[in-house]
Amino acid sequence: MKLSLKESLEQIKSGATTINLSSAAIGDEGMEQLAKVMTASNELTSVNLSWNKFTAAGVKHLSKALLDANCKLTKIIFYANNLTAAGAKHL
Repeated sequence: MKLSLKESLEQIKSGATTINLSSAAIGDEGMEQLAKVMTASNELTSVNLSWNKFTAAGVKHLSKALLDANCKLTKIIFYANNLTAAGAKHL
């Protein structure tokens, strides 16, 4: 079942370990929201972010979350986004 960003953030807060946000139209602001929830969750280990609209700015939010000790993410799927070399350098 495909969830909206808002629904997915609620599931993460409730202890979900895997979230599919493929084709959820997530932009840079959505990535910032996701990053904040990721650092508050000790359960989330996998997220699919394929086919979204975030750019290097969104990846920068994500990279900060990945450095946080509370973030347990081990798998990220990025297929088909606006990720360029500038965004990839943040990872």
